[in-house]
Amino acid sequence: HMNTAALLLTAPPTERRWAEQALACIDKATALEPRVATVAGSLRIKALVRTDASKAKALFEEAKGKPQATRLAMAILEEAADKELAGSAIALLEEARKDPKASPFFARALAKGYFHLGQATKAAETQKGFVAFAKGAGAPPEAMAEFEGELATYQAAAK
Repeated sequence: HMNTAALLLTAPPTERRWAEQALACIDKATALEPRVATVAGSLRIKALVRTDASKAKALFEEAKGKPQATRLAMAILEEAADKELAGSAIALLEEARKDPKASPFFARALAKGYFHLGQATKAAETQKGFVAFAKGAGAPPEAMAEFEGELATYQAAAK
């Protein structure tokens, strides 16, 4: 069920019906195996961002202060959520990023969020740092092409 939900969420965000089906799959999976509920959180919030913003906000607020909060924030920013929810996710990741052990992938999510909020220059600067990290970490060429493509989009918008 979880793989089906993930596949359904590859549809364009405008395809609300696919997100509704993904939620049904997530509900079935967590009913069958409650231990997947934490892992399912990112998929659930992506589907909720597309179908019910108030439920997405409530889920995110409930997660704040818990380990899964950063995963949910990253998922929210991948979905180009409404500005209020995106702003809340950005604030959480900016704070989490202060930890020396923070995931470098927070930067990529933040860049997407900044771009969505119209802060193209900040998005480009943040993504540039992430691209440097990914290159240094030996990211595969396909991933580097994706990261550099995002950077180019942000840089073009910043001009």
